Amino acid sequence: MQQYHGEEPLASFLKKFFSLQKKYGSKDRKTISHLCYCFFRLGKGGDKLSMEERLILALFLCSTQQNEVLLELKPEWNQQVELSLKQKLAIAENAGLINDVFPWQDELSNGIDPIKLSESFFVQPDLFLRLRPGKEEIVKEKLQSAGINFNVISDSCVALSNSTRIDSVIELNKEAVIQDYSSQRVGELFHLVRPGQPVPILRESDQVWDCCAASGGKSIMLYDLYPNIDLTVSDIRESIIINLKKRFKEADITKYKSIVGDV
Repeated sequence: MQQYHGEEPLASFLKKFFSLQKKYGSKDRKTISHLCYCFFRLGKGGDKLSMEERLILALFLCSTQQNEVLLELKPEWNQQVELSLKQKLAIAENAGLINDVFPWQDELSNGIDPIKLSESFFVQPDLFLRLRPGKEEIVKEKLQSAGINFNVISDSCVALSNSTRIDSVIELNKEAVIQDYSSQRVGELFHLVRPGQPVPILRESDQVWDCCAASGGKSIMLYDLYPNIDLTVSDIRESIIINLKKRFKEADITKYKSIVGDV
């Protein structure tokens, strides 16, 4: 953590770190990665604590099952990981931490509860899949055959446990796309109509620019809804566009333009 300064995504940094540190086995890498992500879930909370204290506290707050690290370093906490977040904060004698996790509370929109927002950071979200058109039943059958539990959110969306390994079960990007449900719901906006006009906001032959495309999840979704759009994608980082092109190839999307640029 002391070597990481945020210049690149943590996942990329960890991959390089582990490639240089051959002594770590798969279980070690999983544990270290989990500790790092738990640390970031603290946000600005507990910033007066040492790095080790913050890592242990973060692991305690994010854990719902006993684990070997807590058993070794904080056995009294390890016995209480199934308690509520509020109870665990009290046990850690850090009840006020939740107020510091997200410090920009005045910038939140009306209707967003800052405490509930901060509490949500400590719960690992589900892994959401968007099932591509014509692949819905195929994906569900493959998941069932592999014994993977999932919840159906909509006709094109299923939710799984975040730790689920699916890359060996389904063809990612070709059959289904990993995409947060909130991001998937953006697709609903494309079907809206203009005020006073009985035509959709987006039509089949329109030009579309995804100007901060990242890895292209929304663009793949848009292509699935409107296969004949004139699509342009861009991002400030060339490495992101390279990743996008790889995903587009897997998704069989060839008709698009890409730009590296700062909008």
